[in-house]
Amino acid sequence: MNLKKHAFTLAEALITMVIIGVVAALTIPVIMANVFEKSYTTHAKNMVATIEQLAADELVNHKTRFLSSTDFAAVNSLLSDNHFEIANNCANNCNVQGGYFMINDRAGIENGFFNGRTLTLKNGTKITYAVNDEDEDNYGTFFIDVNGNDKPNTAGRDVFGFTINIRGHINAQADATVNGCRGGDPIQCTSVLMNNAWETPGNM
Repeated sequence: MNLKKHAFTLAEALITMVIIGVVAALTIPVIMANVFEKSYTTHAKNMVATIEQLAADELVNHKTRFLSSTDFAAVNSLLSDNHFEIANNCANNCNVQGGYFMINDRAGIENGFFNGRTLTLKNGTKITYAVNDEDEDNYGTFFIDVNGNDKPNTAGRDVFGFTINIRGHINAQADATVNGCRGGDPIQCTSVLMNNAWETPGNM
């Protein structure tokens, strides 16, 4: 009995390699984008938990039930090295350029959200805060850019926002929508994630 040995020809091997290369070129960017998006969401979740824990500690340390009697009542007191590991206090040279948002000392977030001080933390996060002592349900407002000056600088990707009430709780907006997030509202983006157990909805 004659047994024939079969092997791939050079042409077949090249065609296979080309197909693998095309598939990789199409899928790897998508996979990497998903990895980064998941990382950003996890970072935002951790920042929300950190702020809420800081509020709880402040209420205990100041023996009060209200943030108005804690360092949360003053931006400069809260955004200090007493509470955060600071890389630098952002001035004009720390602006986020391009994209949806620019966080800086003068304007907070562009489009007139508020004026607040901005820090760059040692983990690369930029954070800004403002006090609204006339609204107990939204006593303080935070905006964060989890990857600092790096792009995409887009709400729901790397830029998030949330409010804290006067008793130190961060509550998601019940009426927050994906469309509101996609419209550029970082507070709605965070609320959508919180309402969805920190899982990114497919259409976000």
